[in-house]
Amino acid sequence: MLSMRASREFAVFGLYLVAAIVFTYPLAAEIRTATTDHADPLLDAWALSWVAHQLPRDPVHLFDANRFYPERGTLAYTDPMIGLGIPMAPVSWLFGDALLTLNVAMLLSFALSGYGAYRLGRVVTGSPAAGGVAGMVFAFAAYRLSHLDHIQLQTAGYIPLLYLCLRRFLEEGRMRHAVGLAIFVWLVSASCAYYGMFTWVLLGFAVPYELWRTRTWWSRRFLGLGAALVISALAYLPLALPFMQMGESFGLKRPLYRLQRASARPGDYLRSGSHVHEAMGMRPPSPERTLFPGFIALGLSLIALARLNRSSGLFALVGLLALWASLGPSWGLYRLFHTLVPGFSGVRVPPRISIYVLFAVSILAAHGAAIVFRRYRARALAPLLVLLPFVESFGGPIPYARAPEVPAVYRWLSVQPGTVPIVEMPFPKAKGQRANAVYLYWSTEHFQPIANGYATVIPPIYDEIARRMSPTPDDEGVLFLKGLGFRYVILHRDRYLLHRAAALELRMNAQRGLRRAYRTETETVYAIE
Repeated sequence: MLSMRASREFAVFGLYLVAAIVFTYPLAAEIRTATTDHADPLLDAWALSWVAHQLPRDPVHLFDANRFYPERGTLAYTDPMIGLGIPMAPVSWLFGDALLTLNVAMLLSFALSGYGAYRLGRVVTGSPAAGGVAGMVFAFAAYRLSHLDHIQLQTAGYIPLLYLCLRRFLEEGRMRHAVGLAIFVWLVSASCAYYGMFTWVLLGFAVPYELWRTRTWWSRRFLGLGAALVISALAYLPLALPFMQMGESFGLKRPLYRLQRASARPGDYLRSGSHVHEAMGMRPPSPERTLFPGFIALGLSLIALARLNRSSGLFALVGLLALWASLGPSWGLYRLFHTLVPGFSGVRVPPRISIYVLFAVSILAAHGAAIVFRRYRARALAPLLVLLPFVESFGGPIPYARAPEVPAVYRWLSVQPGTVPIVEMPFPKAKGQRANAVYLYWSTEHFQPIANGYATVIPPIYDEIARRMSPTPDDEGVLFLKGLGFRYVILHRDRYLLHRAAALELRMNAQRGLRRAYRTETETVYAIE
């Protein structure tokens, strides 16, 4: 039987989960079919399912994903989200539904973000109601609503939990908090490459501050803290190496002038897409620049800053650094990180560090709320302040699209013996590779290697295959595919205009080296002989 304390914690998490269901409505009602579009969410659904599929079968080759065959290590071509894929694996195994797994992860990520900030806010202020304010601000700001197509950017719930463990370990010296710190730093790094890099950089400022605040510079706690961070870094190293190798192979260092164009502007911190803010003329120019935390959060944070102390000073420092860096190279700090921090030159969207601005504001808002609660003891004030940030940032209902149904041909393909590498047609050129996200999503039905792929980088072999497949493979093209080890070509006739599909099918029927092996109402499968 659960203790009263555990029951309370589960109840709080449950309340944030209910809030997540309302905030993302109608996601929960359409959990098997809802997607914001047919590109990034389907790619993320595939990535989570690949981790669940591959880990129990061949974890050594986890990064040898089934896209961009015959390339290896292709899971590193985008964020692999292993820190999210591992806890979501049981959902994938139980239901065998890639999109359902992704959408469950989305709801749980919102709830964990709220719960994590609640826990930290409650500890630093001593007020559960103030913690509730922190959770609502952090989990349900307009920034979160603007990134519903990026599950990795929603997995921020580990951030407040790692800061909670950092604080409590230096204050109390308990080993469990050092272990928790190591685990949560690893989970942040392994769930979102952006947040992981930003976390390590900002810990370089937060750790000295906390050592100064707790006066533990020359104590065993300092050694324990160092050991926890080193162990976490070493545990993440096997996941970082494929990224490093990929960066060297494709030269992912991004020039500063491009980064400045993608950076935030100071006015973006007054931009939001919620109903309330849009009615006030605060509509953002793009999702990446939706950075306003809300009037309630900002007002409470200003109250906290007016009475700044050592406890709240950490969050003021972290928030200021993150805001400064989000403005890009021309403001100086980001240029310094770009030069000195390994891997930082590969970051594509500087404003994503603003998750730490939102985190800092949420905890400062908790401090401000605690001050208000001590001064005004009206019972209705606490639930009102907890609820208002949610109402202010609400932007629902969300207009979700419907994911494409998995064609019947993949059930036939899933029972074919052995490994059967596939080319899917239409085979888009590199500029149109977003169309391949659907093929990746459908491949979760069979996980056979496919030539198609969608990623941050494109291997050279992809362009060569695209050239050989246009409009259909000739004799030389068939031999080329055979030499690479491909077994089947799938012609998705429903993805062409009707007359073009018929002409392509006739042409491939007559092509030497191709044998029609299977046909459905919408697909034709050709075996490469």
